[in-house]
Amino acid sequence: MSAFNGPTRMMLINCGKYSFADVDLTAPVHLVGPNNVGKTSLIALLQFLYLDDQRQMHFSRSLAETRQYYFPDPYSYVLFELMTPTGFQVLGVRGLGPLRQFEFERFSFRGRLERAHFIAENGQVNEVDEIRAKLNEQGWVRLDPKHLRAALTGVGDARGVELGLVPVRSQKDYESFRSLFCNILRLSHMKQDELKQQLLDLYKGDFKQRSINLSEKYADGLEKVRRDAHEVLELKQLESDIDNLLRHSEQRDSARRTLPALWDAIGSNYEQTKQDTAKQIAALTEALQGVDADTTSAEGEREKIDVEARQCDQAVGKLQAELEALERDRTELADYVPEWVDERMRTMQAEDEHLTAALDRASQDEPERMNRRLLQQQTQTAALRQRMSDTHDALITTLRQSLDDNELQTLFTLINPDLLGVPLETLQMTPEEALELARWALKAKATDGAWTLGNHTFIVPQEHAPALDKYSDMATMQTELDDLEHGIKTVEQAIDASRQAEALRARRKIVREEHKALTVRQSNWQRLQEKESRAQQWMTDLTAEQDRRKTLTQALRENEETRAKLQEKRRFLDAERKSSEQARDALAARVRELRPPSSEWEHHPLVFAGDVNDLLEQYERGRSNEANEHERVTELLSTINQRTYGRYETEDEAETIALLRGQKESIPDREKSVEDLWTGIATAVRKHLKDLHGDVDMLKARVSALNRRLTSVSISNLKALRLEVDERPRWMSLLSNAMRQEDMPLFSVGNDADEALREIGKLFAEHPSIDLADLFDLHFDVETSEGKHNRYD
Repeated sequence: MSAFNGPTRMMLINCGKYSFADVDLTAPVHLVGPNNVGKTSLIALLQFLYLDDQRQMHFSRSLAETRQYYFPDPYSYVLFELMTPTGFQVLGVRGLGPLRQFEFERFSFRGRLERAHFIAENGQVNEVDEIRAKLNEQGWVRLDPKHLRAALTGVGDARGVELGLVPVRSQKDYESFRSLFCNILRLSHMKQDELKQQLLDLYKGDFKQRSINLSEKYADGLEKVRRDAHEVLELKQLESDIDNLLRHSEQRDSARRTLPALWDAIGSNYEQTKQDTAKQIAALTEALQGVDADTTSAEGEREKIDVEARQCDQAVGKLQAELEALERDRTELADYVPEWVDERMRTMQAEDEHLTAALDRASQDEPERMNRRLLQQQTQTAALRQRMSDTHDALITTLRQSLDDNELQTLFTLINPDLLGVPLETLQMTPEEALELARWALKAKATDGAWTLGNHTFIVPQEHAPALDKYSDMATMQTELDDLEHGIKTVEQAIDASRQAEALRARRKIVREEHKALTVRQSNWQRLQEKESRAQQWMTDLTAEQDRRKTLTQALRENEETRAKLQEKRRFLDAERKSSEQARDALAARVRELRPPSSEWEHHPLVFAGDVNDLLEQYERGRSNEANEHERVTELLSTINQRTYGRYETEDEAETIALLRGQKESIPDREKSVEDLWTGIATAVRKHLKDLHGDVDMLKARVSALNRRLTSVSISNLKALRLEVDERPRWMSLLSNAMRQEDMPLFSVGNDADEALREIGKLFAEHPSIDLADLFDLHFDVETSEGKHNRYD
């Protein structure tokens, strides 16, 4: 069996940010990655292995949010493979899903951790019943928190599971382990005091004197010290208040000696000031009336100019609007080509008619009839093309060499005119035979259009004479060919229309909309031509109106300057009058609001320089200073009386102030008495200080041993990590001075020891209880792979 005992492997399934993770724990693990990828949450999962009570676990979220984060559904697992004293054992934690408030259950079974136990070959997580069925032979058992605790510690009912990860002697020891384990996981968040207390708790059984409680061990002496020290401290804390009280009392009395004489001087200056102010206000009122008359005249002139300016603006606005509209029309119709638009409209109209006709045909003719018509036109087209290609060898070409057109029309009024376009080779005739036949036929023609054949004579109307160009003129034949092809295309479109009526209607809609848009543009173009004829007159009228507006604007500007000057003058005069009135009213108000000096204050004959306002300012300032100083004296007396519970309060204020002055002067003597008493108590606690000093040395030894163990542990990419104990110099100096005189009476100690004991007395006055944690601080010394040392407190 391996000597190693502990976790060897951790597997996560649908847990936290991991759909699957498999971590080897047999060697140091170094987690590298950006923030928020799950490094911290992966480490925090170890709590589910070592801690029985989820309320004792520490996470970055609340407990409810943490359960939902790690175990979002019943297919969420965290699995630990462990080497135990009895062989490999697996401890698992499974989520119970949202219906169970994302709670979880623990279970265990013997043997190695196999992925196939939990995940099928297709990557799906197996059902829990299927997993249990597989693992029942390996002793699958569900564990409550108390069972997990027993399995970890070996104490209690473990339901046959022996993990042996936390071998302790009692439940209390396990609680200590649990606290230590949680603090290790949250080490980066621990404060200095928390880490010190954790370290002291860890070695608490090794300390002789972890703390000195003076109030418990030296109750009688401390009570007197506390009482006397409290009074001294109280007076020292009140010292600045007493100084302030004495200073403010003197300043208040100084103000009270001046104010009665100032009051008399103000009365003699006030009446003369009122008369001078009344004359000034009357003169300013008369000047304001003249300015108001001039302003009324300027306002009337401005109204006349405003009316004419508005009329001018309206005319300018209308002309500018016409010209802007003209320019917009020019821009909009810059690309307008009348001939193209007319042609395009005709094209659209023709296409509309064509589409309408096609749609009509599609609704009238049957497809079979249109197909027959198409075949007939295609046959005629082929014949016409053949006739056009045979024109050089056609019968008409040969006959025209000897017959004129009248003779040919006469002849072929009776004979099938289509023979004119047939090649001689097709008729199996030579040119001579064709000409001979024609001349013979013409002989049978009588006068006035009558024909005689044998014994029969008949009339053939001349209007049935054939058009010879149809058989000889290429342009005529091409036109006929175009008409035939157009007819074929029309029939084909009609056939297509019968199949695609909806598409034709959609196209006709587009054609009509374009035709409508073109009609609108055509109308806009016509209106533009009309505007163009008037544009020059508009420009001329606009220039005239703008010139008139400039003249009116200048007149308005001049009028505005005049009114502005009048307004400024009025504002100045009005401000002067208001200032005088306000000064008068303010002076009266100030005089009315003045509080006369108290009749109890002594009257001293004094002379003051300055006008009534200067005297008022001096009086108000002096009255305010007196009130402020009196208020401060009252506040300070109240504060002192409250803090001393009326110990120094008398019925007479002056007597109370004198008493406080005497108490302040007695502070140095009373402080020395308390320090002497504390020095005696310090002698009694010398032995305890020696024990504390020894405990600091013992703690440093334990930390050194811890550091030696840390050298065998690989921590990330660091070269070394050490925990250092920093003694607090002030305390350790006092302890050293006390221990230096280990076997000698304290009173025979030299001046240095006496000074040390007096210092201890002062510290004990501030700290009735001394704890081992007060004597040192901790810090981490980290040595990087480059050999650089960093200190972390």
